[in-house]
Amino acid sequence: MQNKRNLYIALGLAGLAVVILVVGLTYKNWGGEVTPGGDVKVAETKAPQGEIVKNFPRELMIEASPIIKDSGSLNYESGSQPSVSYYSKFSVTENLRLFRARLATLKYEITNDSKAAEGIYSIYAVRGTENVNITIVQTDPDVKVNVIMAYVKM
Repeated sequence: MQNKRNLYIALGLAGLAVVILVVGLTYKNWGGEVTPGGDVKVAETKAPQGEIVKNFPRELMIEASPIIKDSGSLNYESGSQPSVSYYSKFSVTENLRLFRARLATLKYEITNDSKAAEGIYSIYAVRGTENVNITIVQTDPDVKVNVIMAYVKM
C-alpha cells in the first residue's frame, strides 16, 4: 500500500513539475498576454478520453498505440502547449533509449538528460524554437511505466 502511495505522490510531483516548467517557459519566452488584473489569458483543451490532443506532434511518439492516460493543450493567444501522458509497454531503459534515438533522428539537441529521483527520469530537448520535455516514471516495478510529454513551439 505504501508503494502505491509513493507512486501516486511521484506521478503527481512529476506531472506538476512538467506543468510548472512548461508554463514558466511559455510565459517567459512568449511574454504572455496580461490582462489588467495580471492574469495570462489561457484556455485549456482536453482530448477525448484515450486520445491524443490534435496539436501534439505525433513524430515525437515512440509507440504506435499506447494506453493514453490524459492529453490536452494549454492555448495562449500566441501559441499552444500540447501534452500527453500515457502508459508504455516498454521498460524505463527502453523508453530512454528510444526517445534519445528519436530526438537525435528529428535533429533535437538534448540539453538535459537526468535521473530526477528513484524511478523518475527526464529528457529536455530543443530544436530551433521547439522544446520538448519527456518525463518517464516507474517508482514501483509492479506498475506500468508512465510517460509524460509536453511540447512548446515559441
